[in-house]
Amino acid sequence: MVMRTPKKLLAYLILLAMAMGTALAQKASLSFPGSVAMQKISLQSAANGKGFWQAEFRNGIVMVFIPPGPFWMGSDAKGASEGPRHRVELPGYWLGLTEVTFDQFDEFCRKTGRPLPSDQGWGRGKRPVINVSWRDAVEYCTWLARETGLPFRLPSEAEWEKGARGTTEWKFPWGNDPVTPERANYWEAGIKRTVAVGTLPGGASSYGLQDLLGNVWEWCRDKYGNFYYRESPTIDPPGPAAGSRGVLRGGCCYTLKANLRSTNRRDYPLVLSHHTIGFRLCLRE
Repeated sequence: MVMRTPKKLLAYLILLAMAMGTALAQKASLSFPGSVAMQKISLQSAANGKGFWQAEFRNGIVMVFIPPGPFWMGSDAKGASEGPRHRVELPGYWLGLTEVTFDQFDEFCRKTGRPLPSDQGWGRGKRPVINVSWRDAVEYCTWLARETGLPFRLPSEAEWEKGARGTTEWKFPWGNDPVTPERANYWEAGIKRTVAVGTLPGGASSYGLQDLLGNVWEWCRDKYGNFYYRESPTIDPPGPAAGSRGVLRGGCCYTLKANLRSTNRRDYPLVLSHHTIGFRLCLRE
């Protein structure tokens, strides 16, 4: 026997659903973790597939909100430069969904009269920008901040690692399951060059961030300190005050599978560029 819903009841249910939808939308708007100016500038903002706020800006720049709170940084198992394992507290901030692409960096170059960085013959477009020094990356962030009125910059090393590890102590952004070509672009995957950002969603972190391991090394804001973790503050560590070498995180398409992990870090001269080095954006109001 088929039960028929009375028309008045059906109409009431439709109106109730619409009212609930409006209330949820208003609640989401009120809980947006950024300024009114930021929300107005964003082309769209909503929860991503992992349940975290995601906002899109000009030229396909997408940022994901990392909530405030503590996490465990570093590892005692992989040498002195990655340890000791220590507790770090960070305020909320936004981190790029992917690395900055050639499309995005080339816009900056054309508008400021800079030479375009080489793509190594691998292609431009949605591939991560490469052959950029730390200074190039900082200058891009400064230009983007001026263009948008939002304080874009490079992430600190702690901000990068929390984006990769979350509040877990997983070895990889996606968990402790093995590294595979569906999750990262590394040496044994056989590609031997970069791939377009966002094409390996299996490697997403608990926040939904992509391409954190492999593809390109990513500049951080910090100067490099080999034993910095022994003395770094527990709240929002800024990195060493001085130095001529910067921090790289995440590995690249030439990195061996055995060396891909969320705690891996290395140094590189601030003034030099390389075809395996790019960067990701951070935004904290």
